[in-house]
Amino acid sequence: MCDKCYETIDFLYEQPLPQLAPLYLDDVISACRYGGAIKALLKSLKYQSVIDAGRLCGRLLYHCTIIPPVDCITSVPIHPMRLRERGFNQAQVIAQTLAELVNTPYQDLLIRTIHGSHQASIQSRDERLDHVVNHFSLNPKLTSAIPKTILIIDDVLTTGSTLNECARIVKVNGCKTVIGLTVARQAS
Repeated sequence: MCDKCYETIDFLYEQPLPQLAPLYLDDVISACRYGGAIKALLKSLKYQSVIDAGRLCGRLLYHCTIIPPVDCITSVPIHPMRLRERGFNQAQVIAQTLAELVNTPYQDLLIRTIHGSHQASIQSRDERLDHVVNHFSLNPKLTSAIPKTILIIDDVLTTGSTLNECARIVKVNGCKTVIGLTVARQAS
């Protein structure tokens, strides 16, 4: 990212929790507002398969946010059908890059069990909130207990419903603290 684009990023300092009930997330951190250079960067990652954009996002999180100490970093999973279409999970690319930088284990703790429409294509807040309920489950390939503190990475936070549903799954399976971390936050 060039200096000119970097200077247009609107970094966030106040981090309100999503207005969800019940709220399973203990905290949510977003590096910046969704727009401008960040929007273009994330679109190039998701829709043009520019995987280096995901690595750049991981480095941006590392350098521009305070990463809390956790036992494990994971990412919001995508459905296997979407994975075949895209070839990679954008949140996983970001999370694995960050995990390397902070020297924290990365684990695929969750799987997406229901293939639905793109969350970004849903306009209504109420529909977004209900859209991901029961779409995730614990990864059946896990061979160890759920870590006590987990950082869940996603690219963009809109309502927080996706991160919150992921937090619910790991908490009902023994996790004590779940923090969501996103590159960008979009006005809901």
